[in-house]
Amino acid sequence: MKKINIKILLLVCLFSVISILLPLNIEAVGNFSISKSSASLTTGGTTTITVSASNCAGQFTISSSNSSVATVSTSSVWLDNSSTTITITAKGAGSANINIKAVDVTDTDLNDVTGTRTCSITVSNPAPVTPTNPPSNNNNSGSTTNSGSSSSSNNSGSSNNSSTIAKPEEQKSNDSTLKELTIEGYELYPTFDANTREYSLRVTNDITKVTVTPTVNNSKASYKIEGATEELVIGKNVITVVVTAEDGTTSNYVINVTRDREGLNVQYIKIYYTDEEGNRQELLLNPEFSTEIFEYSLNDLSYLISKLEVEVLANLEQAKIEITGNEELVEGANTITITVTMPSESEEEEDEVLTYKITVNKEKEPVVTLMGRIKNWFKGITGTITTWYAENQYKIIMGALMLCSACLGGLSVYLIIDYKKYRMLVKKVAEITRMNNSATQVTEAPVDLQQEQTKIEEKDQEEDKIKSRGRHFE
Repeated sequence: MKKINIKILLLVCLFSVISILLPLNIEAVGNFSISKSSASLTTGGTTTITVSASNCAGQFTISSSNSSVATVSTSSVWLDNSSTTITITAKGAGSANINIKAVDVTDTDLNDVTGTRTCSITVSNPAPVTPTNPPSNNNNSGSTTNSGSSSSSNNSGSSNNSSTIAKPEEQKSNDSTLKELTIEGYELYPTFDANTREYSLRVTNDITKVTVTPTVNNSKASYKIEGATEELVIGKNVITVVVTAEDGTTSNYVINVTRDREGLNVQYIKIYYTDEEGNRQELLLNPEFSTEIFEYSLNDLSYLISKLEVEVLANLEQAKIEITGNEELVEGANTITITVTMPSESEEEEDEVLTYKITVNKEKEPVVTLMGRIKNWFKGITGTITTWYAENQYKIIMGALMLCSACLGGLSVYLIIDYKKYRMLVKKVAEITRMNNSATQVTEAPVDLQQEQTKIEEKDQEEDKIKSRGRHFE
């Protein structure tokens, strides 16, 4: 007995632990379903199906396995823990499956919900209508005898006329709807529905043509496309598909195609200043200008510059350009702001605006003393000479070489012509040197330099005569 009680107690404890460990706030698993109001249809009839999403949200696609038997009013729906009704139109006899597929659906725990739900539709042709025979007319020849309440007609003659049954005229279709309407490469908004007559589409500026492909519901209906499908203009373009039924009934499907204008951008920004000589000089931006860079800086600006010229070119003529901060520059940091605005084409859209900023650092004006002015003067002179030398370096070198050559030539001529005087001068220097270096000082009478020179010349003449006679005496 005790063993049984212990087992029961253990079981109770186990169930208690399991109940505690089980999550108390389990979310319902996301799911979706499909239901139909009628499974059997006749050609030309309609029915509805209901698609429901439970504890999930996302995109569902709806398709028919046989569009010649049945078509759906929309190809996709978005459901968020909700349901929607879709119209099914019977096109011809046969059977088709309506498939609902979860494309991008998640449940409340962000788990993917996948799968396909299917319902079958059977379509049959309507029962044939038996024509009613019109009453026949009997042409009687001879006599007619009436007896009592009944009458009998005696037909006589050469022939009997039989009545002809008139065949009823076939009724023409008044179906002027489309089965599909597509634009190659794009999706219409809203999703196509045979009963929705107006759609919209937006394309980028580089798109200049679209291809519209309508498909009629009734094979005996026809269509034509009106409006520009090629050479789309910037802004709104209206394309109309006119569907004409067999009996002449028409329906219009309108597509409003909006082509975006070219995006706003700036082709260049250039900064200039005027120097002291009145010349226009360009300043380089750092970094180099690019349409995708919106902040720049300039190298240190001289304190002598108080105004900058800014040139801006936008790619659109209608763009408005506003420049501020480029005048009355102060010492230190200055900010030049360039605002380029393209007005919107409608009140619903905002203006397109591009803003560029350029930071300019202007140097402080130096304090000039007297010594500073002198240094600046010498600096200016040196700079002028340096500049002049750099510009005339070749001429200066050639002139110096020519001058040196002339001097050497003149010196050579001088030495050749005045060689004798050169020798006399050397002798005099030698004599004076010997006299100064003599250890014993001798008092001599003053020397007449003119007489000495005459004696030296006479001696030279005698030596020349001796040399000319071929003799030589010591």
